[in-house]
Amino acid sequence: MKFNPAELTELTSNLWNAGAYEFKVLDATEVTGMYGEQIALTLQVLNGEKTKNVKVWLSPTTKDNKPDLRLMFFCKSVGLEEKYQSGELLDSDCMYKSGYLYLGQGKSKNGDDINVVQRYLSKEDFELERNKHNDIGLGAQFDNDEALPF
Repeated sequence: MKFNPAELTELTSNLWNAGAYEFKVLDATEVTGMYGEQIALTLQVLNGEKTKNVKVWLSPTTKDNKPDLRLMFFCKSVGLEEKYQSGELLDSDCMYKSGYLYLGQGKSKNGDDINVVQRYLSKEDFELERNKHNDIGLGAQFDNDEALPF
């Protein structure tokens, strides 16, 4: 029997490398969560031809009742700065918006390895992250029109 172990590993592992990725909001629903009003989002994270859905929750405050900066950075990433400044964001405002994020690795409540959104990025920060990791292939697709780094 012949097989490629790298492909087998790829099929059994659903964990992506930490890095900068583009995303699109597939679903947004207003919910009441542990920290009050929240918006539950399903993000489609893009990696070349591959996609991964990641669930996140936006909240105006943290468990310590401090402003949650993730909400502000999400709004900046997807072009909703004016909505953030107005102090009101609806689930419908978020639908089908696209932006950039830094995907990391973490643990689920069950202890499984999962991908987690560590932070939302501006387009400029996304480009910086992509360029920083191009040489090792983390979270970015190499543009065939660019000069090869070797």
